Amino acid sequence: MVEKTTKITLRISEEELNEIDDFLERNPQYGSRSEFLRHSALNFINSQRIFLVNDDDAIHVAKRFENFFKMAVDKGYFTSIESAINEVIESAITDGTLLKMINSKKGSLKNLERAIKDESEVDSEYDKYRF
Repeated sequence: MVEKTTKITLRISEEELNEIDDFLERNPQYGSRSEFLRHSALNFINSQRIFLVNDDDAIHVAKRFENFFKMAVDKGYFTSIESAINEVIESAITDGTLLKMINSKKGSLKNLERAIKDESEVDSEYDKYRF
């Protein structure tokens, strides 16, 4: 079955159009301006997708992860995407994965703080000999 398409009008500057055409010359896989703009618009929408919202916070999930969760729900492994995410989080906490990640980040931060302090001490020593 062929989907019905709708024509839209888009106003852009000549410079912007030249930019698109230059890109299409280097990337012929898009076939046409329309295909490229359709693809670009949908990619932008997917990149801005809000997956989970809670009062002040929102979690943006990469499309590939969202697709994975949808597939797992469709196959009956989970009752909903929300339950899948909650189980992943619970598992990460229970098996210590989350704690390992936090400790790794703490270690990286301490190393960065140490490097900054060492650099500051070197700068202080250097300043003693400046005129």
